[in-house]
Amino acid sequence: PPLVDALKGIPFLSGRHQRLLRLLTLPLKTIADQIQLKEPLILKLALPDSIPCAVINFDNRFLDWVAIQTEVPIDLDSSALFPLGRAGGIAALNSGMVDLEEKSLQQVVVGGVDSFVDLGLLASLDKEKRINGPGIMDGFIPGEAASFFAIQSSDLSPRNGVAESSGSPLGKIIIHSP
Repeated sequence: PPLVDALKGIPFLSGRHQRLLRLLTLPLKTIADQIQLKEPLILKLALPDSIPCAVINFDNRFLDWVAIQTEVPIDLDSSALFPLGRAGGIAALNSGMVDLEEKSLQQVVVGGVDSFVDLGLLASLDKEKRINGPGIMDGFIPGEAASFFAIQSSDLSPRNGVAESSGSPLGKIIIHSP
């Protein structure tokens, strides 16, 4: 989806920030609809880390922008960003599980978004021969994705169409399929 009008023209909102916001819009709205929010969502969000050829900074303004872009009510005080690249997903999941246990929460949404679809970043990676192609066997294939799932305390009852992981004293991971 396009960037919402309310976010257009914000000086600190880079093109990469905008792309990430657009990418996460539909998956975050979908999980918010599936878990039937009764209160603002607590979000643990993994994000790309800065690398020399693509410096991108994240602070809590990004959570504000997520709430504006998606129109999903987010508990900004309890939510957190994890701009750690690939390690961010594990850090976000860990933070969510700790919150379920220590703060007696009912549910937390964990997710991540990243994109390598950026001309400057791709040009730099190509120059460094880090993109898979002819003669580059150890390069990677650039892509982009956003995904979210809910982790819920074990006292919430399961719904139809839900895959559950059991065995955790903290609760279970609920994966809703569309």
